[in-house]
Amino acid sequence: MNLKMSKGFSKWLQMIEPNAKYFMWVFGMVLAIATVVNILDMLTPSSRLILVISLILFFFAGLIVFISDLQRSKQKGTEIRQKIRKGEMNRKRTFYEEMKAKMAIYKAKTLRITEKGERTIREKGTRNTIIKEYEHILPVRLWNQNLWSGIRREAIAYFSRKKIKWHDQRDNLLSSQILCVNIFFPLRNNASLLGGFLRKFYPSLAEVTGIDFEYIGPKNYFKEPGGRGYNRTSADVAITWEDTKTKSNLLLVEFKFTESSFGECGKSENPDQERCNHGELVISSPQTECYRSEVGRPYWDIILSPQGPFLRETLNKTQYCPFRYDFYQLMRNQLLAKCVAEDEDSGFHTVEFAACYDDRNKTLMNLSHPIAGNSNPFTSWQSFLKNPSSFKYFTIQQLLEHIAHTDNLPSELQQWRTYLNKRYDL
Repeated sequence: MNLKMSKGFSKWLQMIEPNAKYFMWVFGMVLAIATVVNILDMLTPSSRLILVISLILFFFAGLIVFISDLQRSKQKGTEIRQKIRKGEMNRKRTFYEEMKAKMAIYKAKTLRITEKGERTIREKGTRNTIIKEYEHILPVRLWNQNLWSGIRREAIAYFSRKKIKWHDQRDNLLSSQILCVNIFFPLRNNASLLGGFLRKFYPSLAEVTGIDFEYIGPKNYFKEPGGRGYNRTSADVAITWEDTKTKSNLLLVEFKFTESSFGECGKSENPDQERCNHGELVISSPQTECYRSEVGRPYWDIILSPQGPFLRETLNKTQYCPFRYDFYQLMRNQLLAKCVAEDEDSGFHTVEFAACYDDRNKTLMNLSHPIAGNSNPFTSWQSFLKNPSSFKYFTIQQLLEHIAHTDNLPSELQQWRTYLNKRYDL
């Protein structure tokens, strides 16, 4: 049965349904009593005609109630599917929930920490704040236990020296920044392992020459506040590599662990959030229709420029702003890669952008708002780009699988692999 109804018919259904249910109840009672006392044979022909008409109305009322229930069921199913895509709920236990439970066990049994971590949150339905405790969060003073012991001191010193800010979630055992550092920091002294993996994307790669974190580029291209790791477009990992012609190149990487998406555009300070739902208007006049443009961010200037990396006709396929929901972080990092590539002072020949993610995270791999029916975030993102191959993506598992097949792995990295396996099942 086709449930795509006009708004007028749906309204009529809502209005008539209570009366239909009442009619069914009353007629059902009358019919039951008539059957019990056996008065049907006593009815006149005209009375029987009235009874037949009533019976037809009874079935019609039943059909109205059935359609209304079916319509509500479909609407409820749509809401549930949207929540599943957004990671708010799942038919089964989500990857986030599984890892949260695993981290609580790791904290208690391996780290021997029983004290819960705290968060100040807003009480539901009020503006009051309360302090809530969590098993998978460390006490703030013990946040450094979140890092592998083999890099702990060196990584903290490196971030301090480079003036890189640890994320506010550094005490959260599910922190993607922490996992990113736990994976890539040990490779700084073993860059050839990473080079061997990346060579499948870049056959001309001769050597990985550097691995950095929270990279923001040599200039503040987007007039953003903050610095490395806070309030500014920052690539989680920046991999510098030299090709066979000794040219220096850069790969910026967005890293994800248990997150459900690649970030929504923040709306808290937007005075008119309804504008975000009208993509064509935003694209045609971002200066008046986009809050980010109003506060001086030049994202749209670069996006819509003839030299921009995006296909305007593809961006127009979304009813809402194309960066309103799942792609906000991807957009900013893609623009950062473009700006660094065009900056003569950067010294890079080629600058590209990639995403690294955990392949167990199925929620991340389902867009809350599919693009032209495609719910895969990576192929959807490539469809936005003039040069789709300039965007790469790979899983944590693929990287670690490559390293696992490397001969003569140093003992330090063998311990590192044991740690990642025990803690993250990687």
